[in-house]
Amino acid sequence: MARESKKSERPNDAELWNQVKSTATPLRKKTEASNNWASSSEPKIKIPENRSQSTVIPSLNQAVAKVPDAPNPLDNKTVRKIAKGKLDIDARLDLHGRTQAEAHNQLLAFLQAASERNHRVVLVITGKGRLTGGVLRSAVPLWFEETRFRKLVSGYRESHTSHGGSGALYVKLRRQQNIR
Repeated sequence: MARESKKSERPNDAELWNQVKSTATPLRKKTEASNNWASSSEPKIKIPENRSQSTVIPSLNQAVAKVPDAPNPLDNKTVRKIAKGKLDIDARLDLHGRTQAEAHNQLLAFLQAASERNHRVVLVITGKGRLTGGVLRSAVPLWFEETRFRKLVSGYRESHTSHGGSGALYVKLRRQQNIR
């Protein structure tokens, strides 16, 4: 019974919502155009007056340039070949001591140059990090998901202990003809 009395003392959701709504300031006022846009089934495209009517406006349904799939992890066989020296590491990049912005730009430039030289496997040294577990160590794999990196990287994986272990990555590059 005690629960029922407490329940009746609480304001209902509608009252609370009205109190919150009365204190909120809208970001912008609703206009008729914005209401019509939402209700219209056909998108409205405004053609600037200074352009001719023959200007081609792409359809919303047209395909966008294909972005390569996200990089896959390297398979165990490839990693073993690299670790044993049967598959060469074509180039190395050490990102120690760089800020994230510097490291991002350097990594992109490095991978683009390596791709132009037809390198297949490169080593990217991020460092293991001290207390935080490594800012670059966790950021680099996220960068590989970006479109610019997807065009270059086909796969990556933590390196063997002989090449830095968890503080470095083997990066396999896409073949040049697949980049364009």
